[in-house]
Amino acid sequence: MKTIINAKNIHCNSCVRSIGKEIGIIPGIYGVNVDIANKVIAIDHTEEITEKELQEKFEKIY
Repeated sequence: MKTIINAKNIHCNSCVRSIGKEIGIIPGIYGVNVDIANKVIAIDHTEEITEKELQEKFEKIY
């Protein structure tokens, strides 16, 4: 599955690294792509992980 999260508050490469690291360690995540220009995060994951869980994790990071 793929989930897209709007991330209006990302603005630098440090954000990209932090998000990739924190979300990427969740079991069942197999890809994280942070797009600074479009302010979105595309997350590839198993069906067991919900969009709500991913959104909550992102909100804890930022």
